Amino acid sequence: MTNPEQHTTVASTDFKVGQFAMHGQVKLTTDGNILLYESTGPFNIETIKAFTAARASIHLKLDASKPYAAIVHWRNSALMPLDAFAAYEAGYVKFLRENQCPHALAWASGPDVEGMDFMIARFTKVFDEHGINFKCFATTAEARSWVDSYNINSAS
Repeated sequence: MTNPEQHTTVASTDFKVGQFAMHGQVKLTTDGNILLYESTGPFNIETIKAFTAARASIHLKLDASKPYAAIVHWRNSALMPLDAFAAYEAGYVKFLRENQCPHALAWASGPDVEGMDFMIARFTKVFDEHGINFKCFATTAEARSWVDSYNINSAS
């Protein structure tokens, strides 16, 4: 269990980017050095750009001297157009150049999330290219159990 003071929340809606309205939302919460994402799609490029800013902002709340992990809980849809995916990939590559890679990245989604299999294939390619330890699960409990096996929030 982590200290409640170690919890910070930031959302893509906290950042205004572009001239068009955002479609979809990503909420990020810290739990020690574990990032918890609530991703509700479908997403457009404005949401992805705002998410990129939110991720950079919340990453500053992590203890950079320790490993971190992330759990993404997908809701409704994982779909995004090609321009949004390209923006995600460019933002993630830049993020990885400036920060350490996550020790573990877990995705959780039920069978009702639109486009999940399609998007897993696209994202897996990006994660594999950068050596990300990535795994998908049917529930957030399974994802959390896998992430917890890396002892990210253990006292050292």
